[in-house]
Amino acid sequence: MKTLSCPFEFSRLLLVGVMFTVSAPIALAATEASTPDAPAAVQRLQDQVDQQTKRLDRLYRALGPLLDEMVRVRLGCDSSAELLLPAAWKASWSPDGQQIAFAKQGGGIAVLDLQSQRVTRLASEGKDPAWSPDGKSIAYVTAEGEDYESEEVWIVPSAGGDPVRIGKGGFPSWSSDSAQVRFHSRSLNRILEARVNAPQQPPTEFYAHPLSWYPAISPDGSRIAFGTPGTLTVVDRETGRIVASLATPGEGGLLPAWSPDGRQVAFGGFAASQAGLWVFDVERGGAFQVAKNPGCTMPAWSPDGERLAFDLRGQTNEVWIVNTRSLPREPVLTNQLPTRVPAGPRLGDSPVMALVDMPVPGPFKLPLLEAGELLLPNPQTTNILLLDFWASWCGPCRQVMPVLAQIGRDYAARGVRYVAVNLREEPEVIRRYLASAQLELTVALDAQGRMAQAFHIQGIPTMVVVDRENIVRHVHVGASPEAGQDLRATLDRLLHTDP
Repeated sequence: MKTLSCPFEFSRLLLVGVMFTVSAPIALAATEASTPDAPAAVQRLQDQVDQQTKRLDRLYRALGPLLDEMVRVRLGCDSSAELLLPAAWKASWSPDGQQIAFAKQGGGIAVLDLQSQRVTRLASEGKDPAWSPDGKSIAYVTAEGEDYESEEVWIVPSAGGDPVRIGKGGFPSWSSDSAQVRFHSRSLNRILEARVNAPQQPPTEFYAHPLSWYPAISPDGSRIAFGTPGTLTVVDRETGRIVASLATPGEGGLLPAWSPDGRQVAFGGFAASQAGLWVFDVERGGAFQVAKNPGCTMPAWSPDGERLAFDLRGQTNEVWIVNTRSLPREPVLTNQLPTRVPAGPRLGDSPVMALVDMPVPGPFKLPLLEAGELLLPNPQTTNILLLDFWASWCGPCRQVMPVLAQIGRDYAARGVRYVAVNLREEPEVIRRYLASAQLELTVALDAQGRMAQAFHIQGIPTMVVVDRENIVRHVHVGASPEAGQDLRATLDRLLHTDP
């Protein structure tokens, strides 16, 4: 017996039955209409159509609650959710709300007209479309397979035309005047900004210390939301101060999106996350869940804020839409930091920085990937410890890890031990990544993220240096170009001052 996996599939099977039920008597009456008794046959045809229409109406009325329930069960959300696009992902609304740009499964950028249902293909390859506020252009990303380091940002006229390359990076967004495209540079771990009318000019720096590769910039450009494992963080772009922070469910990174009024951030998790789809009220604090299915992610608000498109990811990707007016308003999660505190911590002064010159948190006994364990604090240690909090899905982590591995090799003979503390990933996932990256490391498994929580880790990678007295001596957040030099200088200083 065939298992029905979604309302859309069920409706297709239902349509086949309805077509058979309706077509048989109509075909018979149409045959009779070719006889001399044509007027009577036509009337019989009309009667048959009327009868079948009534039957069909009763059938839909009877099955309506079942279809609604199937939506609720599959998505774990209100029945107002509707399937918009099969075999698609990452929606972006046109400014008038009449069209949606999306990435086609298998590659390519296309536009769906919501009224006519006509689909127009704009690019033969690409992902992550972002529609400009003036409606004239769509930014998108190309890449060589799953190689994120190869990502490039392009723009194409929304009416069709030749694409123009903007720069190397990913996850693009627009300034409110549509004059600049902003994107994350994978190689620099910076958010850059490029002028649309001068694509040949080098992009400039928009934000220097992103916490993840998938930032969401507020409509007015003043705040940036970052999703990291267990935390949604909103920072002031000019000062770097954290203005809101939310403890989130799930074990992977987050994909955030600002509402048009700049008051809310919707977010879902990476493919391996168990987060589901949420909306965080930045102004008032607190978050409510939109969909419980862990495959629901990559939200996109309509221009009027009344609809929320999102991906349902699994064996195939789909784009769904839910009416925001039907969503719950009572928060399930509460924010950790009041949003109206005038002088919140800077990223450079984030809670993990407060550990410097303090005893290392603990006690912890983490298993190592292959054999042994990491003990903190360790009263018998003779090593200076370089800890690297990381995950294989984290682009900046992958970027800086070879640098840290080299530091570990260079300083091993001098009593420095490098340990990569992995957050919440399965051992086989870690082994596959290390094999593909050709890295041989000592990896500790923080399977529940408890050690990272004790260290107040809000973004990865975060590197922590612990001396032989089990005192934290240095913290470095992010994969900045100066990370390696910074850590070497710290280790040289500690080794020089040791008796």
